[in-house]
Amino acid sequence: MRRELVRNGAMMQSTTDTEVILHLVAQSKRNRFIDRFIEALARDRGRLLAVSLTNKKLIGARDPLGIRPLVLGELDGCPILASETCALDIIGAKYVRDVEPASHRVRRAGAQSHNVSPKPRGPASSEYIYFSRGFHRRRAVGV
Repeated sequence: MRRELVRNGAMMQSTTDTEVILHLVAQSKRNRFIDRFIEALARDRGRLLAVSLTNKKLIGARDPLGIRPLVLGELDGCPILASETCALDIIGAKYVRDVEPASHRVRRAGAQSHNVSPKPRGPASSEYIYFSRGFHRRRAVGV
């Protein structure tokens, strides 16, 4: 995807996946940011985890296979997205739930889900190693 963007004139300043997503969002012809973001994620077809903040919304996207974790939390009535529940623990936030493999738009009133529906690919072998080592700790709910 990066090579395709560069061939089409994109000027890359880094080697991050975030920059690729930003270019895809910028190239979208859709009007609303959420629609541009979803279109960019669907075009990327990657195994990514992305969180974006606008002046009105907190938007998170989890990979279509659900390999990379994303949790929804709350602190003082404000929504929080994090890749690990321990991040919520550190700031004293309450765990709400795991985010399903789709794009989510979050407001104070609650979360809305928008299915990205990219064609899922299998995980890279390094992801099995990363997650098998316990970097994502699930919290038992109701225990």
